[in-house]
Amino acid sequence: MNFYVFGNWKMHNGPEEARSYVKELCGMVQSEEGNSLAIFPPALCAFAVNEALQGSKISWGGQNAHFKNSGAFTGENSPEVFQQMGARYILVGHSERRQVFFEPEDFMGQKVKALQDVGLIPVLCVGETIDDRKWGRTADVISRQLKSGLSQVDLSKPLFVAYEPVWA
Repeated sequence: MNFYVFGNWKMHNGPEEARSYVKELCGMVQSEEGNSLAIFPPALCAFAVNEALQGSKISWGGQNAHFKNSGAFTGENSPEVFQQMGARYILVGHSERRQVFFEPEDFMGQKVKALQDVGLIPVLCVGETIDDRKWGRTADVISRQLKSGLSQVDLSKPLFVAYEPVWA
């Protein structure tokens, strides 16, 4: 069995802190064949992280990307640019994107397709809130999130689904 460990940094660390942390992490991590470790730094740290990871077995990814590669989308990140910078993965549908930024469900499938189209591996995030759990809606919520997120998936290309209950 292969293990994949993904660590989302959220909005922590600047480029210098990220570079220092990655160097320390590379010294501690011993990757076994078939297992993978990936980190998801803030977009503004991507260059520093990519540079610090050179020669290591650790991958990195973006925390969010738009479903278009370019356009008038102020503050968004381009899948194509992430790919050019050396990213391997991109988070799609993280609970904070859904709840704090009100990303609609129909964006998820579009994002998965856009990422796969440029050779990135989507990490589709699904999870229910404490109220969903309390009221027995977990299966319905996860089913809805999977349906929208996988609506345009190319099954011949890699994709991860990460379950993280919002209440955890």
